Amino acid sequence: MEKRIFQIGQSIMQYRVPQGLMDEVNDSFDKRKQKKLPPANDFLVGKIKNETLLYQSQRDAEYKTCNYLSVRTTDWLMQAFKDYVDTLKIGKLALSLSSVWVNEMKSGEYNPCHIHSSNVSLIGLSSVMILKLPKSYGKEPSNPERPVNGRLEFLGNTNGQFVSNNFMPDLEVGNFFIFPYDLRHTVYPFSNSKQKRRTLAANVDAILYSRHVAIQGFRGNE
Repeated sequence: MEKRIFQIGQSIMQYRVPQGLMDEVNDSFDKRKQKKLPPANDFLVGKIKNETLLYQSQRDAEYKTCNYLSVRTTDWLMQAFKDYVDTLKIGKLALSLSSVWVNEMKSGEYNPCHIHSSNVSLIGLSSVMILKLPKSYGKEPSNPERPVNGRLEFLGNTNGQFVSNNFMPDLEVGNFFIFPYDLRHTVYPFSNSKQKRRTLAANVDAILYSRHVAIQGFRGNE
């Protein structure tokens, strides 16, 4: 898979999403009322009204299982996560898809600085897929030559003088970023736009094996 690698102490990989896969995810979200997609707000930190679950593997009273993804989508996601692990030669990991959801931000909403985890594991990989972007993020309060409105920023875990440990990518529809669970990240609010900023996030738990690799991909709906 073609990719770009960005280093800020930890590695962020950027992939390109097939148009058909993005169309499928957008269609599922747009038809969420008919499909009765469950909200994801209860376990997310985002100050975003429309946060919707597409996949959830948890099996307890609070988080019930659900799957509104096709086999093609889950297979592509797991292939990308496996490529991240293989490219960095991290070790022999079992990867298990934990949850997938869509965030649709409107003007004034934002995602505070946070990390990811699951009820099963504190170790794993997360991701951001860019599905839709507004044409304008509104007027910057100051320093318009350094725009921040509506942007995604990763905050690296390295410290010290002369260290560049933050990364704010130039986003395009179709970008897919993979990064470790504990890499802090945030999305800043935007203003003066009736258009929405729509992204997909997917979490994959990771378990280290000493003798063999067992990559598990949860099969989706045909």
